[in-house]
This record gives sequence, C-alpha cells and structure tokens, in this order.
Amino acid sequence: MGYKIGDELVVLVDDTFGYRDIVMRPVKVQIIGREGDGSSTLYLCYVPSYLSHPNSSMMTDRTLKRYGADKKFLNDEGIVIRQGSDVVKHIPCQEGEKCDHCGDFIISGVRDMDNCFKCRACHENPWR
Repeated sequence: MGYKIGDELVVLVDDTFGYRDIVMRPVKVQIIGREGDGSSTLYLCYVPSYLSHPNSSMMTDRTLKRYGADKKFLNDEGIVIRQGSDVVKHIPCQEGEKCDHCGDFIISGVRDMDNCFKCRACHENPWR
C-alpha cells in the first residue's frame, strides 16, 4: 500500500540533545510529491515552518520538478522519505476533486470521461 499526494504522515525525530535518555518527538508532515513506483518509491514531504526536522532542507525548483510537486512550496523546508521509514501514523487525505473553474475543493467529487470537473455552483452559474 503506497501513500498518495496530500496524505499526512507522523514521523519520529530523535531529540536526545546528548542526554542519556532517548527522546523521540513526533513531526507531522504532508506528502507533496513522489518519484518512482513500487518498493523504491521516494516521497517529498513538506515540513511546516513551526516544526523542525534534522534532515530537512530547502526545496529548490529542481527538487520540485524531480518529484512533481507544486511550485508554491519553493524555498520551504522539506524531507524525502521512503514508505514505512520511521512513520508511526498515516492520515489519508480527503477523497474529492478541485473544480477546474473556481478552484474549490469538493469532497467526493469525481472527474468525468473528459478529465474535467466543475462543481455544482459553477455548472449552474457559468459566470460565477
């Protein structure tokens, strides 16, 4: 079972700071891109600015193109993970579609045969 773009993952980070006690801190990240198929799939995850991950780095234009991620994440922090690596919780994203006309996300929306989707409001009022 693979992850989908938009899924959220909780990964563990070692925060021992040199102490004897092992302290593991959970960090919630969101999958924004992927590369490869099968067991060798790599996932690009967005790390929010209010959290930190020791392996995070700034996402460049080249990184976003490689993983097929949206340009709005340019210069934000991100990490690359494999499926199952230090993942303690998987939160699947909502099923639905984004309206091609207005851009609203509609839960349980489905694209038609022509691969286009209009929400009911845009369908009934095309000047919206």
